[in-house]
Amino acid sequence: MSTKRRRPASPLLAMPGFAQALPGLPKPSKATRAAQRVGQDALAIAMQAPQVVNARLTAMARHGATPNARERREMWTMGSEKLNAMGESWAAMGMQAMKTQQALWFSLFVPGSLNTLAQRQSRTLGEGMVNMASAGLKPVRQRVASNARRLKTKP
Repeated sequence: MSTKRRRPASPLLAMPGFAQALPGLPKPSKATRAAQRVGQDALAIAMQAPQVVNARLTAMARHGATPNARERREMWTMGSEKLNAMGESWAAMGMQAMKTQQALWFSLFVPGSLNTLAQRQSRTLGEGMVNMASAGLKPVRQRVASNARRLKTKP
């Protein structure tokens, strides 16, 4: 039986004693946690991407006009993984957009007043947009994180 540690919804909530210091603090909603996750993913990309660029530019400068086979392979990987990540991001965002459109369509058939329909569709659309952004950032975040780990250990 494995226990997987979950990422805290907010870095402040991960601090020891923070949640106990504010006992009246409400638990964030699912939509709030999803929006926070998008922000955390964007921040992770913003923090790790410059490290990857720095490592690669340093390697380019070190090898100059005659890179060895390892560096040529790294440059090829650098270009191809960007195209792959973009394709995966677009596919994930398109799938999420389709799910959101389907949820909006099905919400038309739930009984209720026009006010509740508008509120339900507004909530569905907002959650769908956040989920679409999250789905689009996931492949990019994964690649940037793996590149940062891999290039950090290279000599």
